[in-house]
Amino acid sequence: SIPTGQSIETVTLEEALQLLALPRQVGRTADGKIIEANSGRFGPYLKVGGTNIAIKGFNPHNITQQEARRVIAEHHAKQAAAVIKSFTKEAISIKNGPFGPYVTDGKKNARIPKTEQPGDITLERAKELLAAKPAGRRRFSRRSSKP
Repeated sequence: SIPTGQSIETVTLEEALQLLALPRQVGRTADGKIIEANSGRFGPYLKVGGTNIAIKGFNPHNITQQEARRVIAEHHAKQAAAVIKSFTKEAISIKNGPFGPYVTDGKKNARIPKTEQPGDITLERAKELLAAKPAGRRRFSRRSSKP
């Protein structure tokens, strides 16, 4: 896609060739996964395996392998910090989200009351909170075609 601020009439051959150079292979992670830099609908990003990581402040055409690895490490550290407590046998975890702490089983999310400390919640209390949460509403329904 053509970056904002440019039109198809003003793009030079050099700029077009640079746009066609994406996705660009930046290198590999420490465990051997390929790191690709690309530009998408929401801005520049790195693709590692099936994960996309935004790289605001970097240009996908000239980001280095060291910079990419640092961005990936920061992303993983941020994700790890979001988990407050995890009950692995039951696949239930307590996470810190943008609207406060919550309990999740991967399908259902339940808010933790402000009167309770997220770190003090037991497995039984987490199950109670999830059970008390009503089932999610169906967002889309199929319409039947009437002849």
